[in-house]
Amino acid sequence: MRPRNTTITKVRRWAVRAGHCKPFGVHTELRLLAGGTQGDPEFAVNKAPIYRLAREIWLRAHSNPVPGDALTWEEIRRAVYAIHGHQTGTCRLQQGPLYAVAEAMSEWKWSITTSTVWINEKGSCLDVTVGSPSMLVKYMIASHETMVNQRVQEQLVKRGKGPINLEIMRKYMTSKKVPAWEIPYDAIHKQNTTDRCLASKARLAD
Repeated sequence: MRPRNTTITKVRRWAVRAGHCKPFGVHTELRLLAGGTQGDPEFAVNKAPIYRLAREIWLRAHSNPVPGDALTWEEIRRAVYAIHGHQTGTCRLQQGPLYAVAEAMSEWKWSITTSTVWINEKGSCLDVTVGSPSMLVKYMIASHETMVNQRVQEQLVKRGKGPINLEIMRKYMTSKKVPAWEIPYDAIHKQNTTDRCLASKARLAD
């Protein structure tokens, strides 16, 4: 079962409070950048059901012998048909693991065309039988960062603080090798919100 969006929001706020970057007046989305994408609870919620389905498909395609509890190709086809129907609106899933997969994919703007080929938000075809499910994680990370970046920019624009270069900001906020005082503020595009968050990291580093 996928948690409600309100529950995910609460957990993300708790994650921020437990983190090391605690500047006042900075939006939750921006503060979560300091913990990295895989430290974002929302990423974990979306990743888990998609990864599980990818693993089931990979096991069926590559394992010999196939584990006894693995899904059959018929079960996989039915699952994919239900997910596709939920995404296109031809049928509605109310709860359960397939609902979790469909909602997670919708969050990242992914879609399913066949049992083994998925399409991400950029229109790239991802064959889940190639490589391993772990290789799919890098595409999940990229999709999640794209979604979060859009949210952060919208929040900053609303407050008259943006836009800023979030790719550079991510790199330096999650880096433990580069001292905070060497962060290229000009490249990030100086903004009060950004400066407060980075200044907080500098104080913690001291």
